[in-house]
Amino acid sequence: MIAFPLLLALLLAAGSPAAAEAVFPPGASIGLVPPPGMRPATRFAGFEDPERAASITVNEFPAAAFDTVAGGLTPEALGQRGLRDARREDVRVGGRDAVLITAASDAGPVLILVAGSQDATAIVTARPGAGAAQGAVEALRAALLGAAFRAPASLAEQLAALPFRLPVLAGFAPERTLGGNAVLLRPAGALGDPRSQPLLSIAASVGAAPEPGALEAFARRAAASIPGLGPLRIRRAGLVRFGDAAWFDIEGDAAWTDAVPPGPLLVRQAIRLTPAGYVRAVLIAPAAEAGPHGENFARVLAALEPRP
Repeated sequence: MIAFPLLLALLLAAGSPAAAEAVFPPGASIGLVPPPGMRPATRFAGFEDPERAASITVNEFPAAAFDTVAGGLTPEALGQRGLRDARREDVRVGGRDAVLITAASDAGPVLILVAGSQDATAIVTARPGAGAAQGAVEALRAALLGAAFRAPASLAEQLAALPFRLPVLAGFAPERTLGGNAVLLRPAGALGDPRSQPLLSIAASVGAAPEPGALEAFARRAAASIPGLGPLRIRRAGLVRFGDAAWFDIEGDAAWTDAVPPGPLLVRQAIRLTPAGYVRAVLIAPAAEAGPHGENFARVLAALEPRP
């Protein structure tokens, strides 16, 4: 299936707080009591303390994905994400089995919680920031172990919590949101093997945007590292206008690495700088359908509206 490589590429007690005290990010079904100094984030689902470069990010998957998600966080997989010296614990969260991983990184400690309810599986990643005192790490640990679940938000509520609006869908339909800052879309009513269908993902940045002069190099690196795809042969790259905004648009050909046979794909990536960072859109579609889906891609982006 495409979803997990994309989501995971493209991708934590004493005195546990009561569920009623938990703060839930907009559109999320998991919440917690954030440590002092952390407040709800505006660019992703979770909490942040920009002064300390501390963050708690939330990503959710279907309930049935728990074993896949937890099992995928191997030392090798964590190492590819720059994490080392990982320690894995079996814990309980909300009366259910969960996994807590504590690791080190160049930017400081990292805690990753994988927890689930009957409705969802959540990955919660907490970073206290470089040079954080042990007390800050323990406060994050307590917050994660005190996490609580609520009934899942509707797709409309999740879309309303994104940092951008999509007033024009051009034949696409939202399938799910990711991390409070991204959405996956497929053609409305699409059935069958997902790899034979167009996939459109749109995400607002969590980190800093590249400088305008570095945008082309940044875009080319991003296009070359789309999870699940083989080598990308770029046919066209440059600034274009979709509506009133300038986007750096790359168009090329590739194939799914695990498809048999590996049919040709159209790959389009467009990146737009915004006051808050950037928005990145990626379209992957069968090459035979490149024309109409490329046109719809442009229509969606021309109408996209970053939220203030």
